Amino acid sequence: MTIRKRLLINAIISIGLVCILALLWYISYRQITEETRKYTMASKLVQQMTDLIIVTEEYLTYQYPRSEQQWHAKYNDILIILEQTTIFPTSIRDKLDKLHYSFSQIKSIYDQKEIMIQNSASNEEIKRKIILEERISANMRLTSREIITETIIISNVIHTDRDAIFIRDIVMIFTCIFFIIIVLLTNAYVLIKRIVPPLSKLVEGATIIESGELNYNFSMAEKESHFRPDDEIGELATSFNSMTRKLVDSLKKQESEIEERQQVEKELKKHRELLEELVKERTRELGEKNIELERFNKLFIGREFRIKELKNKVKELEKKNI
Repeated sequence: MTIRKRLLINAIISIGLVCILALLWYISYRQITEETRKYTMASKLVQQMTDLIIVTEEYLTYQYPRSEQQWHAKYNDILIILEQTTIFPTSIRDKLDKLHYSFSQIKSIYDQKEIMIQNSASNEEIKRKIILEERISANMRLTSREIITETIIISNVIHTDRDAIFIRDIVMIFTCIFFIIIVLLTNAYVLIKRIVPPLSKLVEGATIIESGELNYNFSMAEKESHFRPDDEIGELATSFNSMTRKLVDSLKKQESEIEERQQVEKELKKHRELLEELVKERTRELGEKNIELERFNKLFIGREFRIKELKNKVKELEKKNI
């Protein structure tokens, strides 16, 4: 496998692991956010139920009109909370409806008791209303406590679940981070083992070649070297071997041409020396012939002068004989 492919695979694995980590973090964030929202709603319901109990006690004790208005306002707020979420069981809504019904009864009893007192009803009738009022009030207090107890239990369960989810997600995220780090370090170590030793070998070989050892070759056997023919560094080492081989062949060819040229120069020098000798010999011969020609020329000219003198003497003798 080439280094480029290995780097690409490592990059894809790293991106995939990071995406998985991001997905886990997003899921954890959504779960914790949802549990926090549930806990907030439960806490708000606990607070509203506590206020409702206080207002109920105040109304049962003093029957203030303001307390009645506050009770209905708190009751409506609790209904809104219950409609906004489905985390609470239907039993809470049923008990709340029961509490509302009891509150309506107690309000009706108060009104009837006031009318009876104004109409001077018998003490027996008023006493029965008071007994009924006490029973309904006790029932309201019991129902309120059941609602607040159940709500607190649900709130504590949600809080516990939220903490458990938070701890679980933190452990899972840190485990994934640790696993990602191990995978990245392992890939980096393997990649370094695949790249650094061959590069060091290349640098060492290049230094040897630079020093003039052109016959040096990188061994491509996997058991003897770090080079592999299926990656870029192995191809580079093969190119180095081919380059040095061609360079050696080129140098040998140049040396052969230089030797041939030197041989030709020697032959030319020998022929030039021979030609010079021949030229010198020919020049010497020509000089000797020139000297001989000059000598013959002088002899020929002296003979001509001698013949002319003889002719003149012959003519003088002929004149004397006449």
